[in-house]
Amino acid sequence: MEYDKYIELFSEASNVNIEDLLEPDLYRRITQDFERNYYNSIKKDFIDKMLSFTHKGDIKNYSFRGLEKQLLRQYLWTGLSLHKKQYDIFHFIFIHHGVQDHYSGNDHDWINAIAMAIYLFNKGHGYESDELLIKNINPVIYESVIACKFFGSKGFNISVKKGVIKNNNISTIFDYLEVKAKMLGGVTYSSFVSELIKPIYNKNSNLYEFSPSITINYQDNSLNTPYPYGLIYQLSLKYIDLAPEYATVDEINIAYKEFLSCAKKYVSLFELHGASHDFEMMLMKDTDNLLDKVTDIVQQDSIYKIEQYVPEDIFNFVKYIASKFEDEVSLREVVQSFYSVVDLIRLKSNSNITSFSKSILDSSISEDFLQRFTFNGINKKFNNIDDFDVVDFNEHILVNIDDVYHIVHPQFSVISLYRILYKLIEYNMSDASNLSSLIGDYIEDYLELKMQEKQFNAIYGRSYRVYKPQQNKLNIKSQELECDILLQSDNYIIFMELKKKELTKISKKGNIFSLLNDLSFSLLDSSYQANKHMRYILEFKEIKFYKVNNDNKPEIAINLNDREILKISISSLDYLSLHSKDVFQKFIRLLYNKEIVVSNEHSIEECASIQNFNESNHKLSKELYNEHSKYQLEEVLGFYNSYFLNVFHIIFMINRSDNSEQFIDLLLKSRTFITPYRDFYHELMYRNSISEIP
Repeated sequence: MEYDKYIELFSEASNVNIEDLLEPDLYRRITQDFERNYYNSIKKDFIDKMLSFTHKGDIKNYSFRGLEKQLLRQYLWTGLSLHKKQYDIFHFIFIHHGVQDHYSGNDHDWINAIAMAIYLFNKGHGYESDELLIKNINPVIYESVIACKFFGSKGFNISVKKGVIKNNNISTIFDYLEVKAKMLGGVTYSSFVSELIKPIYNKNSNLYEFSPSITINYQDNSLNTPYPYGLIYQLSLKYIDLAPEYATVDEINIAYKEFLSCAKKYVSLFELHGASHDFEMMLMKDTDNLLDKVTDIVQQDSIYKIEQYVPEDIFNFVKYIASKFEDEVSLREVVQSFYSVVDLIRLKSNSNITSFSKSILDSSISEDFLQRFTFNGINKKFNNIDDFDVVDFNEHILVNIDDVYHIVHPQFSVISLYRILYKLIEYNMSDASNLSSLIGDYIEDYLELKMQEKQFNAIYGRSYRVYKPQQNKLNIKSQELECDILLQSDNYIIFMELKKKELTKISKKGNIFSLLNDLSFSLLDSSYQANKHMRYILEFKEIKFYKVNNDNKPEIAINLNDREILKISISSLDYLSLHSKDVFQKFIRLLYNKEIVVSNEHSIEECASIQNFNESNHKLSKELYNEHSKYQLEEVLGFYNSYFLNVFHIIFMINRSDNSEQFIDLLLKSRTFITPYRDFYHELMYRNSISEIP
């Protein structure tokens, strides 16, 4: 229902005589009970009658949720009692919908329901109290309208009309925010590190806990709006080498607080910060606007979170990958120089020293080589909130200021060592045509090495034969299936499938075509492979893995023995909130047998991305709807056995486990707990700390 239509129906309903809508007996009982102030005795009958008009038909409730937000914005913007009543009436009808999926599209039905609600409110029986602004109002909408008023008072052309934010000055407001960051110069970054993110640092995980959720303090009904850490970090890096334009410390402190306040209000205009259960509501029941919802999640991550890793994990990882190339003549010197720089950065980071002069480096390290690690200018192309595809804060790790090299915050920049290494090898390798595949194999080898160090009960990169009768029975065309990693304990068998595809920068910007392309080559394809392994062992109760030399003699037989099957889809790098259980599980469920349709106006590249996604999704949908598998689509907790993690999530758990049983225990803990942070590390460590309380 559109805003104008509802306003029209509300106006007509205001003139309806309630007696004309009710059966004589019900009208008599209602009026008598109201006169005696016995409303509670007739409440259920009254509301049931009201809902009987609207709870039918074929209009999905998504449309009505959008209307509710419009009505709320308009009321908060104007403060007019009429707009408040229009919102109150609609909200009252909507909150009683229960599990209703569809509503009547008939105008008269809505006029009747609205008339009954108006009658109820006029009798003083709407809300039990009028503390609306905090307890009953969506805090995300509330904050966005407050931000509109703030920037409107600053002279920007921004307003709310018919419940929609007219944000013609969004780019100008960003310029206003950017000027404030530029005037602070390097103080923006140093204050970000030393003050802003310090309270959210977790010593147990050596990582930061970014929450994109507005929280409510029910003691005083105040709102706690999150800082847009990602946006602030990206802006602060842009001016890291500039001196502040303020003369005193007091002026700097005042200016920095103003910058943070403006940053909060600016991003509030986009209404991306999720309140408590927004993720669940986003992906609850239907695919209406599903792609927009997933895009919102990714954009929210870019604004409120920063991709981060445990530095030690990355240092060990990149040195291992580099070691695989040190025997090649053209790469030997490059690898040794890479080791030297990495070791120095590691030493400084572990000592909490973030700067060094080139003189302390080995004399063999040339200036040109060191430039591979050094920013010429961080995020200089980042000029708008929609420019996340041009940010380069994780492309290098050092910044040169007055001939002193500074290490950009290790948790956030250390992953750049992996990218730097890849480019070094690609540039110097005699034949780099197969480099991507090689790196993928080495990543698998590294996980195998880490598991072997802890003596995990695991099998790595082995194949098993699928004979013709088995192919027919399981609807599998392959004659042979390969499992990247199979991990087992007394009670569990875990199939892990690794895809090297990372979430690209343009995807993090929110480009849905790139995002779906990345997901098709990571989550969907790996889920497809892991699911086939699950179906095979559930049907035949065992898997016989053959020797590497394919001499057709069984080397290892894995028997099901009534153990539970778990599946892990693994990406090489972080997909942030898309790793959250409630997001990726519902994403797969809702996309079952769906096809994304594009119009002719889209580019060849966009159409190719959608085709890739549709092919992967069709293949996975067909795979899921097989015996031993379709329960995942039909049961509420059907995908409870599935995970979407990255390589460093796995390494994080391995490093905190003495054996495979402890690893599996950590994995199971992570699936039973979801926090508003939507962060794997935080949820895992928090759940683990709870279990350790005596």
